[in-house]
Amino acid sequence: MNFMLWILSAFCDESITEIEVIGHKDIDVYVAETIIKNEDSNLNAVIGDYSIFGYTSQYKNLAQVKSDYGWITIDYSDYEIKIFNKDSVKNYWADCDYEMNPKKCSYQNSHYLLESYITISKNQIVLEMFLYDSEMQIISTSRETSTIKLNWIKQQETTVIQNSGIIQNNTTISKPKEEVPIRWEIPPMLLDKNVQQCALKLWASVKFKL
Repeated sequence: MNFMLWILSAFCDESITEIEVIGHKDIDVYVAETIIKNEDSNLNAVIGDYSIFGYTSQYKNLAQVKSDYGWITIDYSDYEIKIFNKDSVKNYWADCDYEMNPKKCSYQNSHYLLESYITISKNQIVLEMFLYDSEMQIISTSRETSTIKLNWIKQQETTVIQNSGIIQNNTTISKPKEEVPIRWEIPPMLLDKNVQQCALKLWASVKFKL
């Protein structure tokens, strides 16, 4: 290498500049299985097995990193985010049981962790997402909520009687005692769009301090 540089310098007046090629630096994120806490047996919340993993992969490049010119999105940086789930993580870190203890494994292997929780109660369903750094400190959160909708239907029958006479028409309106209104509930529902919005908000607020 030095011999070649000497030959080139013999034919060039200008000094030779070495160019350093910088490749992508990986930011690894493990997406844990969603934890569901159901406090109402009459309600259920079902999302696709890969919904959170899919939307995480879709919106990951909304995250930002610090550059010489301020904060920029991952697309314009030297970093690349790689997303793993329980299936793909085994190809990289087979030394730990990620399904049993995702926090311990993520800390042990020094990468990021995304956990999500669904809490179901009689009046509300809440989806929460938490992004942890390699020290298991939360760096971003997001939440989507679906709340029960109540409608009250009045129970009052109105009877209208019209009497036609030779000289004039008489109208009689009868309003019996009003009954207690009927309570009509529309239960809370967790939809795919809630998962999408939650993932979008999470990544849009991420700023990696690397």
